[in-house]
Amino acid sequence: MSPSKSLEEVRHVLSHYAFVADRIEPLGGAGGFSGAEFWRVYEQDSVWCLRCWPTPHPSRDRLQFIHGVLKSVARRGLEVVPVPLPTQKSETFVSSGRHLWELARWMPGSPASRTSLSTAQLTAAMRCLATFHVHAAEDQQSVGTAPGIVERSGRIRELQGGMLLRIQEACKLPPWPKLASRVDPIMFAFHEHAAGVLRELLRAEQLRAAVQPCIRDIWSDHVLFTEDEVTGLIDFGAMRLDHVTADIARLLGSLASDEKEARQAAIETYTRTRTLSNEEQLLLKTYDESSTLLSGMNWLQWICLERRQFPDHQRVLQRLDEIIQRLGSLRVA
Repeated sequence: MSPSKSLEEVRHVLSHYAFVADRIEPLGGAGGFSGAEFWRVYEQDSVWCLRCWPTPHPSRDRLQFIHGVLKSVARRGLEVVPVPLPTQKSETFVSSGRHLWELARWMPGSPASRTSLSTAQLTAAMRCLATFHVHAAEDQQSVGTAPGIVERSGRIRELQGGMLLRIQEACKLPPWPKLASRVDPIMFAFHEHAAGVLRELLRAEQLRAAVQPCIRDIWSDHVLFTEDEVTGLIDFGAMRLDHVTADIARLLGSLASDEKEARQAAIETYTRTRTLSNEEQLLLKTYDESSTLLSGMNWLQWICLERRQFPDHQRVLQRLDEIIQRLGSLRVA
């Protein structure tokens, strides 16, 4: 993605902060899928990340909620989250040109791929996630049905109620030639497992669980390492109230896939900081299975039916291949 915002607009946004930028480096979408745009901003000895959120997500209220959680967990000692820099009016974001903008410290480190991930890095990532959850729960936690479970059961019903046929029709003429070979494995897996996953989701809806702020889009690209230590967690735009196992399932699926020993070791690391009850272990299994089943369908809907634009086709195809690999291992009672 090439930057669509002018340098003049970027400088206008930066004028809300109490410093003058020495250099501004446009990064486009920075390889992400969210539609956000980024700039690396240099100011004396500091480096900042300027983000322009896509419209209409997130709303002002949602962004204030996200920033409040980040400030809270950082205040409690988790320094690897990008706390927004206040403007000269003590606000955590700038509204300009129909977009919301935020400026935060540039988080050091780089993501590790599944093939290059070390055991120490996986351990560090799970420990960091557990610490985030413990700190985030201190300000806001309630007991009820896990929202993500309800969302997923509704999504399967939506697909079964006619959306699946619309996606299938749209996929007959995929906008990318290389997408065609990925359609059938995703469709087959949904037909094969949707009923079983829905049963698991409906059972999980009966469980009373701790609901708190969760990241919900925590995956390999959003965990930055310097050697074996986590030095940055990034991209909290999907944050909302959910159960912690939504995050655990998302991160484990990305970092450990279906490697049983790695997954078990990762969960053991997590539970040293934040325990998981038997009911929560069941929620974890249900989140993992439902996310695996629905991820591919979501991508097909976005690309073929809604015709969303993703500049880096190869990265999307790679993501679909990872999903198809996990679908091949899906076993639902």
